[in-house]
Amino acid sequence: MRSACKGLSFYKKHEDKRYCVLHYPGKEKSATFDEALKRKLEAEDFDFSGVWFPDDVNFRGRTFAKPVNFNSATFSAEASFNFATFSAEASFGSATFSAVASFSNATFSAV
Repeated sequence: MRSACKGLSFYKKHEDKRYCVLHYPGKEKSATFDEALKRKLEAEDFDFSGVWFPDDVNFRGRTFAKPVNFNSATFSAEASFNFATFSAEASFGSATFSAVASFSNATFSAV
C-alpha cells in the first residue's frame, strides 16, 4: 500500500492489480475520487504520490502549509495551481501532465 492510500480501502481492480480510489487509473471514479480528495485536503494530508487525477483539478489559491508530494502523480486533465502557496517543500518528480498545467503566480518556498 502506498503512503498516499492511508485510511483508504480497496476500490477496484485494473489489469489484475488492486487499487484504492486515488490510484485507480480510470475516469469512471470521478465522484468517489472527489470525495477522497476533499477528505485528504481537509485533513491537510498532501501526499499525492502516484495519484491518478481523473478530471480537471483546481488548487487555485490553496495554501499548502505542509510538505506536498505529487511525485509520480498523473494529471489526466487540466491542473491549476494558480496563486497557490507552497509554504513547505513541494515535490513533483516524475509527475505526468496530460493537459495544461498552470502555476501562474504560485509561490514556492522549496521545490
